[in-house]
Amino acid sequence: SRVEVLKGPQGTLFGRNATGGTVSIVTPNPSQVFEGDVKFEIGSRETMNLVAFANVPVTDNFAFNISAYSNEREQILKNLSTGYLPDKAYGRGVRVKTRWDILDDLALTVSGSFNKTQNNGGLAFQNVRPAPALAGGGLILPADDTGLDRRVQLDGDAGATGKGGIVSAALDWNLDAVDTKLMYSHQRIRPTRLDGPFDGTQRPVADARGAGLGKSHQFVEQDTLELQLLSNDSTPGSEHFEWVAGVFALESLGGFNPIVFSVAPNFFNEILPSFGVDNPLFEQLLGQFTGTINDVLAELNLPPVAGETSLQLANYGLIDAQSISGYAQGTWHAAETIDITAGVRYQDEERKLKGSRTSILLNDGSEVVLPLPQGGKEPINAKQTSARLAFQWRPFGPNDQFYASWARAFKSPTYNTVNLTGNLFGTMVPLKEERVDTYELGVKTNLLDGNLQLNAATFYTIQKDPLSANVSIPSGGVANFTNAQEAEIKGADGDFLLIPMPNLNPGLVITGGVSYLDAIYSEFTNGRGYDDATGLGFGNGGASLPPRDLSGKRIPRVPEWSYQAGISQRIDFASGNAVEVGADTFYTSKIYFLPQNSELSTREAVSLFNARATYIHAAWNLEVTAYVNNITDKIYADSAFVTDFGTALLVNEDPRLYGLRAKLSF
Repeated sequence: SRVEVLKGPQGTLFGRNATGGTVSIVTPNPSQVFEGDVKFEIGSRETMNLVAFANVPVTDNFAFNISAYSNEREQILKNLSTGYLPDKAYGRGVRVKTRWDILDDLALTVSGSFNKTQNNGGLAFQNVRPAPALAGGGLILPADDTGLDRRVQLDGDAGATGKGGIVSAALDWNLDAVDTKLMYSHQRIRPTRLDGPFDGTQRPVADARGAGLGKSHQFVEQDTLELQLLSNDSTPGSEHFEWVAGVFALESLGGFNPIVFSVAPNFFNEILPSFGVDNPLFEQLLGQFTGTINDVLAELNLPPVAGETSLQLANYGLIDAQSISGYAQGTWHAAETIDITAGVRYQDEERKLKGSRTSILLNDGSEVVLPLPQGGKEPINAKQTSARLAFQWRPFGPNDQFYASWARAFKSPTYNTVNLTGNLFGTMVPLKEERVDTYELGVKTNLLDGNLQLNAATFYTIQKDPLSANVSIPSGGVANFTNAQEAEIKGADGDFLLIPMPNLNPGLVITGGVSYLDAIYSEFTNGRGYDDATGLGFGNGGASLPPRDLSGKRIPRVPEWSYQAGISQRIDFASGNAVEVGADTFYTSKIYFLPQNSELSTREAVSLFNARATYIHAAWNLEVTAYVNNITDKIYADSAFVTDFGTALLVNEDPRLYGLRAKLSF
C-alpha cells in the first residue's frame, strides 16, 4: 500500500533499537473491490521476476488478498579455483491477508507471509591482502590478483539459503470515544544452508560449513503482543489534541545452535607441500606423520585432520530476550498554525545468553565439550525511557512547515552470541546499551504554485557507548561487538521535486537530493582493529597488540557526501496512452569499513547511472518498461571482511543489467 520512511530515533512508537530511523511497510487491507495486477520482468543475467496481487471480496463482510513473488538470476560471482559457477540466486514468497468485519465497529484481520531465498549471502569474500604475519610469503595464504572483477578464488562454494515466515492477527474495535487495537505476531527466520570459506582463499584453512557432519543451525523466533488505544474524531477534545497510547510485550530467542567451523581441512597434505618441498622423501615422511595423527584421532573417535575431512568445531550461543513497555504520544494543536508533539516510552527488558559452549564433533554425531572458561551467565536487565519532542509551525498554509525536534532512543544491552574460545580472552562480557539523541531543524515547502517541493534539514546526533564491530578468530570468527565511548554526527540533507515548465511541458520532472555527514568517534580510546604492517590484531578480546586510540576517526560506512538526481519526461497522447523516459544517477563519496580508517578497508567514491523508457496503454491498463541499470558496469566493493587472515573484499552489487518489465492491472 505504501512505504513510510521515518528519519531519526523512533523509540517512542517503535521501541527498542529504532535508533537510526524506521522503514514502515504497510500492506493493503482487503476491500470489497475485485482488483489486482501482474508484473513480469525478463532481463540479462538470466533475470526472471514475477509478482502477482489480487484482492477478492467473498461476502459483504469478508474479503482477502493474496500476493506472490518469484525472482531469480544467475550469480554474479564465478569461482576460478573450482570452475564452479554458483547456483542461481532466487527469492520466492507468498502473503495472504484476510479481513472479517464481524460488526460495524469490530473487525478481525489475519495475515501470513512466507519466503525462501538463496544467494551467496555475503559469504564470497576474496582475500586480496593476506595478513603478512600469517601469509607465509604467499605460500599459506596466497593473495588474489584478480582484483574487483566479480571473480573469486575459494576452496569451496560460498552461499546461503534461508526461509522465514510471519503470522499476525489484529482485532480492531472502534468505540465512540476511542479506537482499540489488539495485535499479535509470530515470526521465525531460519537459514537452511551456510557455506563460507572463512579465510577467503583457495587454501583449505578455515571454513564455516552448513552441510555434512555438524550442520550449522541458526534461527530467530519472536512473539509480540500489543494493545493500542487511539483517539478518533469523537474523542473529547480531539479537535485540539490527538493521541495514541499502548502496552507492548516481546519474547524472542535466536542465535546459533550451533555454527560449525571446519578447521584446517586437508591441512597436512595441501598446505605444508605449498612451502615448496616436493620430493619422495618428504611425501613419505608426510604420509607417516599424518597417518600417525589420524590413528591417534581414530582411537579418540575423532575425525581425521588429513584427507577428506577436518576438525569440526561447533559453537553454541542463543540470546533469550523478554521485554514489556508502555508508551504514549500526543499532538497538541496549540494554534491554527502550530502543533506540539510529545511522546515517551518506558521499557523493561531482560536478556540472557543461553547454552554458550564450544564442542568437537565426533564421527558418530556426539560431541566433546571443550573445557573453556565461560562467562555471560548473568542476565542483563535494562530499564530505558525513550522520549520525543517536536514543534511544527505552518505560517504559509498546510503544505509548508518549519519544524524542530529532539528524540532519544536505545539499542538494548546484550551479549555476543558466538564465542568460539569461550571467555578465554574476556569476550563474554555484556555490551552496554547504546543511547542516541538527535536534534533536528528543518523545513518542508511547496513553492511556485506547487511546482517545486523542497525539503531541507540540519541535525546533530550524539551516541553514547555506540557499538563497533570487529571480526577475529579468538573472539569467535564472526562479528564481535564492543562499545566505543562516544560518537557524533553533524549533518544536513535536502531534496527537491521540480516541474520547471508547468504550462509548456508539465510532463518534465526533475528530482534530486544531497546529504552531508560529519560522522566521527569523539571518544574511542579502546579501539580494535588490525595493524597495517603486520596484520596482527590490536585491542581487547585476544588480540596480539594493545588497544589504540581511534578518537577522531570516521564512523564506518558513513560517506561524507552523497547525492542522487533524476529527470523524467512524460508525453501524453489524446488516446490516453503515454510514453515516459527517465534517467537517474547516484553518488557516494569514499567510505571506510573499519573504525581505524585504514586504506586496507576503504571503498573509493562510487557513481552509478540508470535509464528507462515506459509505454503506457490506458485501454489495457498495461505498462511496458525497458531499462538498463548500472550503465557503466561499475564494479565496487560492497563490504570488507578484515580478520586475522587479512583483508577480504566482497563484490556483491549488481553489474550492468538490462531488460523489460510489464505490468497489467485489472
